[in-house]
Amino acid sequence: SSPVEILILGFLRLSVDGSPTAFCADPAMVQALTDAVANVSGHAVTSVNVTCSTQSSGSDDRQRRLLDEPAAQAAVEEAGAEVGRRLQGLVDVAYSIWVP
Repeated sequence: SSPVEILILGFLRLSVDGSPTAFCADPAMVQALTDAVANVSGHAVTSVNVTCSTQSSGSDDRQRRLLDEPAAQAAVEEAGAEVGRRLQGLVDVAYSIWVP
């Protein structure tokens, strides 16, 4: 009889700073996700497959936060940060793990 392999499928939704599209397009990020799933599962990286896609939110895959209020701008500047746009969004990570 041939050995039985088990396929484990899973899904994560992650909030990322920056562009979700750029996050998923970055091979280093996809490799880091693969390494993380392998590490947490205790299986070899070669047994893990990960795909990353952007979470569609209707009109855009990003949420923009603008600091338009003078009080908010003053607080941010006082903390030494820059005032402006900050991109944030969600990515969907689907993974599969082959277990011999």
